[in-house]
Formats: sequence, structure tokens, C-alpha cells
Amino acid sequence: MVCVNAEDSGLVTLFRTYPDGLDAKTQCARELDDPACRAELLRYNRLTEAIGDKLFEWFRAGKLLDGRHTPYLSFTTGFRNARYNRDGTDPEAVVYALKSFPMNVFITPEVMDWVLKCVRAAREEVLVSLAEGHSAPVAQSQ
Repeated sequence: MVCVNAEDSGLVTLFRTYPDGLDAKTQCARELDDPACRAELLRYNRLTEAIGDKLFEWFRAGKLLDGRHTPYLSFTTGFRNARYNRDGTDPEAVVYALKSFPMNVFITPEVMDWVLKCVRAAREEVLVSLAEGHSAPVAQSQ
């Protein structure tokens, strides 16, 4: 995972997640800076969206992981344009990100660790589903 709004000082944390084996920080930088990586940006945008959808599905269903309810997280489909698309002429060259906005006095580091564990579990379920050929919006990493 990589935080994509580290320079912000607000409550919202935006982050992207990638399959194991990829250096998330390097991959994200490539997607933002290199127009040759546009297809990868789109692929991992779809992964982000699928993870966000999975987490929302779990939240609505009351799914429990390790006996605890999964948290509500959302995602954004256009946090910022890729740097090579500053003028916005390519409507798809934008950054999708999962959103965490802990605005509750009961949020602790342990709760945030739980959130990350749920994100990883959703990512793994999405990737397994894709590997099995179910509605494949995302290809496995090279």
C-alpha cells in the first residue's frame, strides 16, 4: 500500500494497494509520472475499485473477519490527474484511491491496523477471484 495524499494535513487518508511483490511506492510513482504506464494506472485503478466494492459489500452484509465487523471505507475515482495529464484531457488518466476518514474519538492505532487487515483480506479475495477468471477487471502483476 502507498499513501497518495501524504502532503495533506486533513483527516482523510487516501491510499492505493497493489498485489504482493510490487513496490507500491515505486509503482504508484511510475503510474503518475510515466505516460507509458497508463495501462498499469488503469489496471490498478480497477483493482482499487474492486477492493472498495468488496469492502462495501462486506460492510453491508455485516461480514465478520476474526469475529469483528469489517469497516466502512469508500474510494475516490479521481483523486488527482496523472502528472502527464495535468490538463485533464485524458479522463481516464486519474488516480483512484481507497479513503479512510477516522473521525471518531474511539479510533486507535489498533483500529487502524484492523482496517488495513480488512483491506488486505479484500485485496486477496479480489485477486483470487480474478485469478479464477471471475469478471477480470485486473490482471495479476507481472
